[in-house]
Amino acid sequence: MSAAIKIIRQGYGDVFAKAGKKMEADRSLGFRVDITAEDLPAVRGVESYNAFRGEDVADVLAKIIHDHVAYTVSFGREGSPVVYVWVKSDQDRNTVLSLLKEVGPDELDVVGNNTIRAWWD
Repeated sequence: MSAAIKIIRQGYGDVFAKAGKKMEADRSLGFRVDITAEDLPAVRGVESYNAFRGEDVADVLAKIIHDHVAYTVSFGREGSPVVYVWVKSDQDRNTVLSLLKEVGPDELDVVGNNTIRAWWD
């Protein structure tokens, strides 16, 4: 199990515990960890959190990672689920914004030249 998966499972311990997964009910309302394709099962494991759907978000992140349109992808919690994507170009930024818009974040912003933040309340 990767370090990122361990951090995500610990940060969302309350969600994993409610789903009957074996783990302590720890949680952190403020963390972020860089992820790769191998870490996406942990994002899927968050399942549902208000408007956030882990399966759908993981599918979008898999496409972003697979298509190499991002330097870095991070997943975490700022009270609620959050994703940061650092893209390589303006064209990639537009692609990532379009993909993330499909999974309905409450906030979807460009927070720097090529950094995108998606947050679900």
